[in-house]
Amino acid sequence: MSSPDRRAATAGAHPVAAPRGITAATARREAPRRAAAALPSSRKRGAEQTRQRIVASARRLFRERGFEQATTTDIAAAAGVAKGTLFLHARTKERLLVMVYEEEFRIANREAFAHPPQRVPIARALATILGHFFRVYEQDVRLARHFAREVQFLCRDDAADMCRVTDETIAGIASVIQTRKNHGEIEADVDPALGAANSFLLYYGILTAWLCGWLPAPQARDRALIDSLTLHWRGLERTRATPARRTQRRPAH
Repeated sequence: MSSPDRRAATAGAHPVAAPRGITAATARREAPRRAAAALPSSRKRGAEQTRQRIVASARRLFRERGFEQATTTDIAAAAGVAKGTLFLHARTKERLLVMVYEEEFRIANREAFAHPPQRVPIARALATILGHFFRVYEQDVRLARHFAREVQFLCRDDAADMCRVTDETIAGIASVIQTRKNHGEIEADVDPALGAANSFLLYYGILTAWLCGWLPAPQARDRALIDSLTLHWRGLERTRATPARRTQRRPAH
């Protein structure tokens, strides 16, 4: 995917461009990762297990108590780590929330693209794939609204991981489109990267409408996604040429 396409695709979900150079905030955020990279393999595993416990504890407490009521002190205690250790992985509770969703979207990516739908129109196939991400938000809509608000205003340094997850999603969609194009189902001049970016932005707009209450029911949300994708892809799918009808010669009298 070209850089302009990636920026266009991530603009809706994560409106942050990659920073040039390394800022002080980036250095602080990357310090735990770099330190972990320098550790022996056994200690790396231990650091990753600690991170997983912190994310799992944050997920559970956010959903049990709500985002406002869950505290970093409670999360650290539930994960069995000191509060300072928690802050090595996430400086704020908001960052913890983003980490929870980063992990869930990575899992959704694997599930969505493991077996892409076949023998259905491209719009319905993409709607099925993107439906995996709707399911992530459905697990706790109230918490999802907190995440949606937070991710819109991430600073450039905190957005990097979330943007990488989004890039993986868009790259997966582009791969599905390329496969359909190779099979002659889509017009030859269609750019899979741009088609993937446009499809993702349609999904993100409908997701936002649902989280805001403009589309109150999941069924209306899913219908809107299919209809929007169908409208978008209708002019891009290759239609089978209908053989010209032969003009029958009238018998001579």
